[in-house]
Amino acid sequence: MTVLLAPHHDDEALFACFQILRHRPKVIICTRAVVQYERGYTFEREPGAAEPITSAQRDAETQAAMEVLGVEDWETWDIPDTRRGAMPPLCQRIADVAVDHYYCIAPAYEPGGHDQHNLVSRFAHLAFGPDRLIEYLTYTRSHGRSRGGQSVEFEPHWPALKHRALACYESQIQHPSTRDHFMGGLWEYVL
Repeated sequence: MTVLLAPHHDDEALFACFQILRHRPKVIICTRAVVQYERGYTFEREPGAAEPITSAQRDAETQAAMEVLGVEDWETWDIPDTRRGAMPPLCQRIADVAVDHYYCIAPAYEPGGHDQHNLVSRFAHLAFGPDRLIEYLTYTRSHGRSRGGQSVEFEPHWPALKHRALACYESQIQHPSTRDHFMGGLWEYVL
């Protein structure tokens, strides 16, 4: 059985949607979304009515995206996305997943990449090893979305599904710090 590790809500739809459609993995969102709430980020479900972006909102968006993609087996871990450093709970959780799943789809380690994306990458390498791992590219802080790998092949109807899955992340489409990821190209890349 295959598992896909997404460091945050929406990483799976943004960077590994075609892998989900191809491999039908269990999807694990490795961190609970709390940083946007703590920073006071909001979105408008109805025009003129700002609401905070909560972890419940992000879970609901992921649930909707997973339904679009036909994913029945997914979960969010309780590790807050505000944690930094080595994150031993994350390392242990990924090691535990490796016992029950033979293959793993995880973000690639990227110099200058998001710290938590790189941690998930390192821990996936430790738990699964290179022969049991498919790595997807995400973005680097200075160069935007990664394009340095091989593009992922997709079936003709998959881009429409990806559009529909991405549209479920309404709070992220509206926020200036994340909007560009949702408004750009649909290409995905692997190492």
